[in-house]
Amino acid sequence: MSIATINGRIKATFNIPECYQEYVNWEVRSSTLKYDVKKNTFFLHVIFRKDSPEHSGNRILGIDRGIVNIAVCSNNVFFNGKSIKNVRGKYAYLRKQLQSKGTKSAKCLLKKMSRKERRFVTDTNHCISKTIVNMP
Repeated sequence: MSIATINGRIKATFNIPECYQEYVNWEVRSSTLKYDVKKNTFFLHVIFRKDSPEHSGNRILGIDRGIVNIAVCSNNVFFNGKSIKNVRGKYAYLRKQLQSKGTKSAKCLLKKMSRKERRFVTDTNHCISKTIVNMP
């Protein structure tokens, strides 16, 4: 690796963990050098790219994403977003109540609630995407 500094270029080596050795032959797309102040260490984030293997077959699936229906597939399968809408409505009401209160504990609870809501939505989206991928 070569790094441009104000004193000129510096050549440095870095170790690649065993679990990432399979990606060494892939094409390097970009990299970012990050400095962690708390740990006083540098981290190198490298993005690799490899072309996907040619698809074997002629099956193509189109997906339309929306609000009422989270996903509608071209093979006429619908994924309803009612559960997400209900949960978001519940948290919006609770958020309104806590924000009007404005205490320190209310703010702490708001953070906790936002993480919980985000995890729920992420899990629901993940389950839907897994179902779509595993469709026959």
